[in-house]
Amino acid sequence: MWEIKIFGFEFFYIFYNFIFYSFFGWIYESTLVSVRNKKFINRGFMNGPVIPIYGVGATVVYVVFLPLRDNIAIIFFGGLILATVIEYITSYAMEKIFHAKWWDYSYLKYNIKGRVCLRVSLFWGVLSVAMTYFMQPIISEIIKRIPKNYGENIGYAIFGLFFLDFAITFISTLKLDRRIADIQKLRQELTEYIENTRIYETKEEIRIRFENFRITEMIDNIKLKLENEIMKHKDNTSSMDSYDFMARKIETETKIREILGKYQKKRDFHIIHKRLLRAFPGLKIKGRELALKDFKDKMHQENNMRNIEEEPGGSDFNE
Repeated sequence: MWEIKIFGFEFFYIFYNFIFYSFFGWIYESTLVSVRNKKFINRGFMNGPVIPIYGVGATVVYVVFLPLRDNIAIIFFGGLILATVIEYITSYAMEKIFHAKWWDYSYLKYNIKGRVCLRVSLFWGVLSVAMTYFMQPIISEIIKRIPKNYGENIGYAIFGLFFLDFAITFISTLKLDRRIADIQKLRQELTEYIENTRIYETKEEIRIRFENFRITEMIDNIKLKLENEIMKHKDNTSSMDSYDFMARKIETETKIREILGKYQKKRDFHIIHKRLLRAFPGLKIKGRELALKDFKDKMHQENNMRNIEEEPGGSDFNE
């Protein structure tokens, strides 16, 4: 396996080259984001210290353009184009598989559907030049110094851990996608139910009140509406209208408790979900934006509670 040659390079060399650059990409992105947020953030999609898109991009650029390494312009523009194509394909594939946009350059000029943009592409070009003339000679020398026997055994271990990490992250992300979809269904279920209760006079009123609200805010809005209706009916407790309203109120409250119970269960998240949402705070899910906010609510609530508990005077509340 390790002796198989690809474009004249042994798979052993290509594998370790991929690992080194994946690790470099993780260090670069995690450091950049951690400094910006003043706390450590694992920026990778996977749990381990690797960002494969860097490993793939760097290795492909090096293997393809090695015969032309004396032409810096070809290295720059070739690396720019190849890395941009890889980034676009990766973004497109992740959107199709997970129904989410993991990064978005729409706020930058000269972007293509927010997946790639000129500024980042220029960075890929500069990085390709730096890699070819400065980083690659060092990495190549390191790989040459790895004893084949030890390197192959360690390589199997790294490959196994990499595959396991990818599988766990992939499955967890699919579960996250399903959770968000389920929360969206609960939002629709609640809206459709309220439309049939006649609590609100028109569907337009429901749309205005619910369209941009989280599900907890929707429920609070319904409760407030019910309280206002009670005030209107309190002087008419013997009428059939009042009796009908109270029956609908009880039914509505029961339904709300049912939906709220389902909602609380759907908001339970895995530690990987929490890490992914921190690593990709700009994550977008078209048509499910508010469902995603609903899901993030619990994470923010837990963080706020933890911060309160960690405050020097936090324990005084219980005294």
